[in-house]
Amino acid sequence: MIKTKRDSLENFIRSQMLGPGACNNRFGFIQEDESNEIVEIINTTPGSLYSTGVLFPKRKVKQNSDSNKESLKDDVDDEKINNDDIDENDKQDDVDIHDRFPELTPSDEDDLYSLSQRFPNTFGMSFCVNSQNISDITLTISGRYYYKIIKDERQKIKVLIDENLADFSMFYSQYEKQLNPYFKLKDNYLTAAKDFSKDYVEVKKTILDINLSITESIARLADGSLDILFAGSIESKYRYLKSYKEKLWNALKSLKEHNQYISEEDKTTILNKISMIEKYETYLSYLEDVLSIYNSKSFGFWKGVLFSKQIPLNQITCNPDINKEIFKPAKYPLFKNIVSFQVADNVESTLSIWMEIAKDSRDLNSCKRYIKIQIENSSTEFEEDNKHYFSIVTEKVNERCFFGMEIKVDSKDLLPYRTNSKTIDTSNEADQLNYLYRSIEDYGVGHFCSVDWTTNNEVKSIKSEFIPSYETPDVEPIPRDKNNYIEDFST
Repeated sequence: MIKTKRDSLENFIRSQMLGPGACNNRFGFIQEDESNEIVEIINTTPGSLYSTGVLFPKRKVKQNSDSNKESLKDDVDDEKINNDDIDENDKQDDVDIHDRFPELTPSDEDDLYSLSQRFPNTFGMSFCVNSQNISDITLTISGRYYYKIIKDERQKIKVLIDENLADFSMFYSQYEKQLNPYFKLKDNYLTAAKDFSKDYVEVKKTILDINLSITESIARLADGSLDILFAGSIESKYRYLKSYKEKLWNALKSLKEHNQYISEEDKTTILNKISMIEKYETYLSYLEDVLSIYNSKSFGFWKGVLFSKQIPLNQITCNPDINKEIFKPAKYPLFKNIVSFQVADNVESTLSIWMEIAKDSRDLNSCKRYIKIQIENSSTEFEEDNKHYFSIVTEKVNERCFFGMEIKVDSKDLLPYRTNSKTIDTSNEADQLNYLYRSIEDYGVGHFCSVDWTTNNEVKSIKSEFIPSYETPDVEPIPRDKNNYIEDFST
């Protein structure tokens, strides 16, 4: 039971932070073209819903003078890699440090070289394989991107009736005369019967009138009179379900005359009314969701498209005589624009891959290879000015973002990424942590993310992870006999 609840909570957190599912799958789309897999429909910009696993486009400040250009150049120079941070293995490499960001190095500190931690443009992971041949490695890049639904397609958005469909159908039939001009109930979903952008206020009033009618019917007593909580304390124009429910809850908590609590019979009556109110609030929320499609003040509805690209690394030829080799999208078409689509005239949304393969610096003759995969949002830069800001709610920024990103590598040759050192510097925090977790085999390092791996099968796999989790072991109440435990330093 506890594990089930915990898994449910974890899945909810993932759906809200990483996605998809922030809108609880309330919306669908009548799709005629099956070329793209629409994974979800959301009722606002995806950047304002999802807070992790997002790759943003680069930001470009519009320049008005040469002085501004010089100022921007100075800012960019400040963000370049400090040569003091590059280890000896990096110095012997002939990588051009003036190449376009990101510069791939085996150092973990390269995460600091991103243009912004708040709006990350890249992420990646490093791992180790016991092979000089990378053709056996399966590399898969997956994620989502979003389109804003245009006005002509808004009638294709459907509100899913996910519970009590039969009861909702009876409710709809009861108010069919008022609802049919604007809504259409079909199968298990509700859509707009027409484009009622110009009739928005009228449709909203229709829903409010139904709300008033339902509230009055619930408040009417068996003798035909109205509940005093409804008629005596709520103004007639505010007698909606929400207001009446609030009065009913207050009645449950308050004392009657002579400090007497309400009777069990009255309590049951009130709870039944609250249950009825919540049922009708759910029904009306379906109508309100359809109404929100035509709200001119909203950020619009967006449809998410799922993608998964498997990169054929057998097309890459490695040079065994080079200690470290970097594969850039500019030189390798296989890594350039692995996902690409047109957003507007002269504006594209694209993803590209950078890869680095390095020998073990402690044993250059070893078959071990350290591989780093880094994904870059290589979309057309967003040009920011005084009227168009780089923001999570800006439409043109969201069109060039990628969400729910994941890198996955499958290989039978995966090895633990770090090897335990016999020399421990007790003043070094990294050495302390490595010693503390020396029994745990670490199969990778994440860059702007964490990693997770599976090593149970013949083919091992490692993937990026933005919401890492760990099964905490149980605590034993009985102390261990420390005299029976001797640390073996021979290996």
